[in-house]
Amino acid sequence: MNEAISINSHPVSATDAEGALKTIYDVEQEIKSLSEELDRLKEKRDTLLSRAVSSNITEGGNYEILTKSRITRSVNVERFKAMFPDQYEYIRNMEITRAKMNAGKTILLKDAEGLIGKDTLSPACDLKTTLTYSVVKKYNDGTEGGI
Repeated sequence: MNEAISINSHPVSATDAEGALKTIYDVEQEIKSLSEELDRLKEKRDTLLSRAVSSNITEGGNYEILTKSRITRSVNVERFKAMFPDQYEYIRNMEITRAKMNAGKTILLKDAEGLIGKDTLSPACDLKTTLTYSVVKKYNDGTEGGI
């Protein structure tokens, strides 16, 4: 059977299917391993950096810790309301108007199910199927192993 299997418009022959799937599986295993290593290294870096900062170590030999400071502004609502009551009411009313305009455009599934029940709600729902793919390695006994 030399039927071509199309994967993103690059045909893979049926005879090479095992090789292609093995490569995908091997790459997924390497990604998993490297992701775990990356997470471990980030945690190690954060721990070491935290220790250095809490110990007031800012430099050593050819290395130094650079500190970047970023200031963000946010409105203190209570203070704004006390200082500018008319403007506060105007902004509050604008916010209410925006909320009303957007109300009802989406309905949370949990809210609707809570009100009318899952079975009653079912005909009013759209179903969406999402496909995800993974390649698993089959063991000699025919069982499969996960990624």
